[in-house]
Amino acid sequence: MTISTTHRFRRVAATLTLLCAFVTLSTVVAQTQISAARFEHIAINVANPHDVAKWYTENLGFTVERQGAAPGYSTMIVDSTRNLAIEIYHNAEHPLLEPVK
Repeated sequence: MTISTTHRFRRVAATLTLLCAFVTLSTVVAQTQISAARFEHIAINVANPHDVAKWYTENLGFTVERQGAAPGYSTMIVDSTRNLAIEIYHNAEHPLLEPVK
């Protein structure tokens, strides 16, 4: 794994940590009968969706829900609580998620 790939994964992991915190807060708020917004899923454009999905499954315990073929290789992964879903895909016409410099 190259340094830039490692940084990219760390940035995505940091983003997911914030989203997991939001999902946890949303769950607590929902349990106290206060309405709150809830994400269905987020989408991340990356260079190699299958490698990124593999990293999330091996390091963060996500499960691959579905995995697509070319050209977008769209892959949907979910966390163990099934409260957070991430669509990881590749679209060369749009900016990729890049590591923080």
